[in-house]
Formats: sequence, structure tokens, C-alpha cells
Amino acid sequence: MAARRTHLGVWPVWVVALSTAITLGACGAETQTPNQDSAVTVTVTTLTALAHQMAAGADDSNVTVGDAVLTTLDAASTATSGSTVDSNQSAYLVQLQGHFTALDASVPSGAKLPTGTYLIFVVDASSGLITEWGVGNRKADLLALGSVIALSL
Repeated sequence: MAARRTHLGVWPVWVVALSTAITLGACGAETQTPNQDSAVTVTVTTLTALAHQMAAGADDSNVTVGDAVLTTLDAASTATSGSTVDSNQSAYLVQLQGHFTALDASVPSGAKLPTGTYLIFVVDASSGLITEWGVGNRKADLLALGSVIALSL
């Protein structure tokens, strides 16, 4: 991916507010953890709302194609950037297709903001918080991670 931003940076106010609202009062069909033992707080409705907000924040509010997969933080990170985070914590990897600009990316003075046809973000399945995101032109292989959930955008 051309840009990657983690939870260590300053999040745009709308991401923090939306994540908090969704965590406190999500509604919709519940999704199970990979081992199907317990329900999580993140729903398909949650993922769809986050997808709309992230796309709008990346300069493409007309996005119509999006998918998600329930996996682990480590597998999501490996699939998107090749790095490992050594965590089996459940997470959703969400991938949107459109024309995105990483408006909140930190770039050197005078450098262009990263752009790409894919916006990818990771949502912690237990908290509903976005842990990382980025834009780029490389499509992640969601099928290799599990059952893909098509988002109605």
C-alpha cells in the first residue's frame, strides 16, 4: 500500500466519534468470531457505516464496492503490508474499491498525498476501533483469509 497509518497517529475526529458511537450502540446482524464461540460487538451494519465514513474521508464518497473478512490482526497486517503484529486478536479486514486520496496521511512538505484504487482498513472485532488504514493500488486477497462478506454500499 502507498500509505499506512496506525493507531499511533492522531485520528481524524470523525473516525474517533464514529468508532465510539458504533462501539457503544451498534445494531444489525451479529457476526461470530472465527471459532464461532461468542458474538462480537462489530456487525455488518457497523462495517458498512465505517466503510462509508472512511471512503468519504479519503475523498470518494461514491464508493460502491466493498468487502470484509473476519481474520486476526496479524493475518490482516500480513495480507496488506507484509508486516506482522504477532496478535491472534480477531479483526475485520475491510477493502473498498474506488478512487481514494489519503487526505490525513503524513507526508514530507511538498510531497503529494498518496492515492490509490483500494482503501483498506482493519477494525478490531472486540472494540470496533480502526487500528490501521491505507490506500494503494494492490488488492488484498481476502478469500485467502476466510469467508468474504460483501458490503452493501
